Formats: sequence, structure tokens, C-alpha cells
Amino acid sequence: GHSNEYHGNYIPQIAQQIYERYTKKNDIVLDLFFGSGTSGIEAINMGRRCIGVELKDELAESVSEKFTPKQLVTDVNIICADSASEIAKEKIKARLDIMGAKKAQLLMLHPPYDDIIKFSDKKEDLSNCATTEEFYDLFEKVAKNGYDLLEKGRFACLIIGDKYANSQHIPLGFECMARMNKLGFITKAII
Repeated sequence: GHSNEYHGNYIPQIAQQIYERYTKKNDIVLDLFFGSGTSGIEAINMGRRCIGVELKDELAESVSEKFTPKQLVTDVNIICADSASEIAKEKIKARLDIMGAKKAQLLMLHPPYDDIIKFSDKKEDLSNCATTEEFYDLFEKVAKNGYDLLEKGRFACLIIGDKYANSQHIPLGFECMARMNKLGFITKAII
């Protein structure tokens, strides 16, 4: 199911290691930046289930073709929405209910790296923020939705790189982690 045609995917070994360490069979992974579907593909491969939220309609549609019709009913649910919105949160709750759960057991967050690569033309897209501070603020809204939908005592994984602009290193990962900690997450490790 993996392919390299998509510019924003993360390597499947990250999902494999995270799932192995922090989930059990049949757990639900919530990915609020679903993209090319790495989280869902690895969930299927490892006996987990996944709810993925994707901002771009056409990407959500093409990624759904990586899964069988049965998998799209029982194991992988793709929601096309803005992950920072209340609408997305309500759709996720409905999917969790259908899957027999109140909350997810793992949260995956792989946002765009600020404005390094433009992801879409949508104003809700983090890669279209006018400033890095606006990027952090919007990321925090997504992380808050994730926090509210994650089972207490379970784990979140932030996958992000930093950027270099105006002769300066900008540590996106550390500020996003700080925003998550402000919401109530506790940092376990930086890998």
C-alpha cells in the first residue's frame, strides 16, 4: 500500500515502532493529518484500526483506494475535514461510536512543516499560515481535538521536522511539543 508519489508521507517504520510499543491488537489509532495513509496501512498490517482525518477531498478519495471496501467499513475510516474544527471532532466521535469505543488509544500527528511545502490552497491548511506563530496556534487547535479524543493514560506521537529560514533554525518540533504540553500532554521521549 505504500508508495513514494506523495511528498508528505513519513516512513512506515515509524508507525510500526510506535504501534508495537504503545498499542495492542484492535486498538484505534487516530491520525489527524492522514495524508497518504501510512497510519492506516500500518494499522491494517499490525491488526490495529484507524481513523484518519484528511483536509483534501481528492487525497482522501485516492488514499481510500489503498484499502479494500471491507477494510473501509471495519478497520479504516477516512474523514474529509479540517482537523482543527468542531465538525471533524463530531465526525470522529461518531466513527468511534460505530467502532465500539469512546476514545482512540493512540494519536498520530504529522503536520506540514509550517510553510516549507505548500499542501493545498485551503485557508485551514497549516502550510498556508501567514506566520510561524499562526502555524503554532492552528496546530494547537488540532492537538486539542486530539487530546480530547484520546483515551486517558494513552500516547500521542508528534512527527515533525524543523525548518531553516532567514539564516535561522526554527525548531518547529519543540514549539509544537510545548503547545501539546500546555494542553495536558506529558512528554515521554524525543526520538
